[in-house]
Amino acid sequence: MHRDPSLVTTGKVTEFEREMKKRLWITIMELELQSSLESGLQSSLTALYWDSPAPSNLPDDTLMAEMQELPESRPMENFTSVSYLCVSPKSIPLRVHLLQLLNDPSARLQYSEVLQYDAQIHELLRSLPQWDDPRATIPMAVLRLQLRQFVFILHQSFAKLASQKERYAYSFTACVESTSAIVNTHNELVSQGILALNNMRNEIIRTGLMLSRIVYFNCTLHGRVKASSSAPALKASYFADGQTHFADIPSAKHLAPDLEVSLAVVPQHSFLARTLCIAAIDVLKLAGQTYEQKVMRMGTGYMEYWLLSAAINMLPPSPPSSSTAQSTNLSDDIPARCKRTLDQFMAVALRMLDLQKDPEASFASSLRTTLSSASPSDTRTPKGVGASIAAPSVGLLGSQAPNNGTHSTLRSIELSDGNDPKGMDGTFDTLQDMQFDLSGWTFPDFWAFDLSGDF
Repeated sequence: MHRDPSLVTTGKVTEFEREMKKRLWITIMELELQSSLESGLQSSLTALYWDSPAPSNLPDDTLMAEMQELPESRPMENFTSVSYLCVSPKSIPLRVHLLQLLNDPSARLQYSEVLQYDAQIHELLRSLPQWDDPRATIPMAVLRLQLRQFVFILHQSFAKLASQKERYAYSFTACVESTSAIVNTHNELVSQGILALNNMRNEIIRTGLMLSRIVYFNCTLHGRVKASSSAPALKASYFADGQTHFADIPSAKHLAPDLEVSLAVVPQHSFLARTLCIAAIDVLKLAGQTYEQKVMRMGTGYMEYWLLSAAINMLPPSPPSSSTAQSTNLSDDIPARCKRTLDQFMAVALRMLDLQKDPEASFASSLRTTLSSASPSDTRTPKGVGASIAAPSVGLLGSQAPNNGTHSTLRSIELSDGNDPKGMDGTFDTLQDMQFDLSGWTFPDFWAFDLSGDF
């Protein structure tokens, strides 16, 4: 199918079959390109010669198997069911080249080259048709998404250095703008009730994790030490920086031995870097909310949501109006950011569990159908965990959580190493507005929804 059907199949296939071959080949290339990008691999199209042209811009209902000649192709301003396949091939050579270049460990892109590729991508974005047909909503979104994701990948390595070299501030700006455009594209579709694209694609989790890393590298880092050092030494390094809150952090022996622990603070030395960091954090919060909605819709993606939540919440919170105060009197610290991440994730987990307790709910019914052919994952939820998981009578679930007495009430959730006398009450704030009855539900059931790991 990669060859021009008019050259290699003369007299052997009909005009209808030739047109179908063109459509199928473009579809195959698009699926392969996106799969390669998400897998971090060079495209297999890199070493393949193809000359199959784009299909004609003709609606499906104008084609018939017995036709001897195709009708005249319609102008690109006229949207049809095949218009996406007609426009998309214009950027395929550039995208294939970028996939080869960006996934070659030996390649060293110069910044001037990055700017040249950036200009080409934006020129392609500007040249996209602006169809007013309601059917064109998803095709237009895909055309924008598949180009914008390359803007981010091109600039990310230079964007990390924006606070050190002002010439790279454009890269940071491009990454923030690209992520914002991607998230807004998905949100616009969801607001119209169009969920397919957001459910199937994963740009938000990929760009969210990468942008959080860029923000981290542009922040001011306080108290960087090896976790393998003793706890007193770790605390002493924070006292040296005036970070007295860190005295309450758990012992460093529980951390990875080679992990460097630092507190990221919005930079103060550069107005541009500070502004970009704050803007990026706002975009990341929106990305987290968008991905949370996806998790709640699909009943899967918890692990990815946990990673994104941790990546966002470990960044600085929204700075106070007096930007200079943050660098000397930090109102946040590492334990507080950890707590914020746990609170956010557990809130989603509890909401999902609450949706299960009504056996007649359509959402719960669809999830149980999936579970009927699956068993809890021993990797994500070890055997025997369900018996030890319980809900506290005071704390996470609130003191008014009901118990009908027909099941053994879940009483404790073990999230520490057993040495913390404060237990759950010292880790979470009470959520009095979240009244859940978890009687009869175990966490293995909850995690089994995420067995596929596709999102």
